[in-house]
Amino acid sequence: MTFKNKIKNQHFISRVEQRLNAINLNAGDDNMKIYSFLLLDRDEYKIKLEYLKGNKISKNLAYTDLYSFDFLDEGIRHNFEEAFGQYEGRIKDSTLSFINKVDSKNSNVINELNDILAMKFINFIRNPFNIEKVLNTFGDLADFYPLNSELRAQYDKIERRNDGGVDRICQLFGVKKHMYFKWMKIIFLILMDSPNEGKNMFDDIIYQFITNKKDETAIAVYKFTEENEDKKACLSDRSFVDFTNPANGNLVMAFNLTKNCFIKLTMIERETLLENLPNPPIPIEKLMEILEEIPKDIKLFIFSNDEHALEALAHYNRTAIIQCYRRVYCSSSNIYGI
Repeated sequence: MTFKNKIKNQHFISRVEQRLNAINLNAGDDNMKIYSFLLLDRDEYKIKLEYLKGNKISKNLAYTDLYSFDFLDEGIRHNFEEAFGQYEGRIKDSTLSFINKVDSKNSNVINELNDILAMKFINFIRNPFNIEKVLNTFGDLADFYPLNSELRAQYDKIERRNDGGVDRICQLFGVKKHMYFKWMKIIFLILMDSPNEGKNMFDDIIYQFITNKKDETAIAVYKFTEENEDKKACLSDRSFVDFTNPANGNLVMAFNLTKNCFIKLTMIERETLLENLPNPPIPIEKLMEILEEIPKDIKLFIFSNDEHALEALAHYNRTAIIQCYRRVYCSSSNIYGI
């Protein structure tokens, strides 16, 4: 992982993903914009369009030196921008390839899905509005440290940052300094280079997450074309929408892909599913052993323009508003569903 660069304006939702939701797709990269809505009342879904002309994506959902932990001469700093860039560099092509395969009813989308989910979970982990949630999920990681002496020296610089920027970050995002440092350590460790065939810890987590045979995995794709041109998927400042029900332990998360498409990821424990079978043909333990020997099949469901898709879009947009930290973004000045 390369740490050194001169990037100060550090995005927590990439410009690439925001551009897939841009108002003006034909503008140059630096001039693309997206509409920003300020949350007024969660319970009533009340929001306010902030700027009639939209926000510049080049400066949106970013903060100065959010991920920097050491400052050198001539504007060079140590941060995680190069590591994030490895995932950002693949997300546009993988997203468009995924959508094209969906349109052509090609279900061989495992590679695209791997890239998409990697980027979406990177967004979850690196989002400063999610710091407390990330610490609750991965907090134990911060008790570890790199064994490599060079990496350890870099890692130890995180808590020594004292340029005043940390206080501004903590105030803006509502966290304590020790929480910010712990969050930065987690990011460092999951992105740290490892000898495991060039993969880092995060790559392994995503691979295991997708291929784990203990879970049934389904992806629902909601896509809207010309006949619903006015109906757009929003983008939460938290980067995801959580439909998980803690009572049943299933994971259900939704992510914006483009202004015209969002996906819902559902993961259910196979054992739970089998236990609910009315008359299992053989013992559940034997069924689980059989399933372990079969290649995992990710189920893909596609909904386009129909009544179910429109209801799902309205529910997704409303939930994004309820769960956002402060803002939602959209390519339309009127958010569908409210």
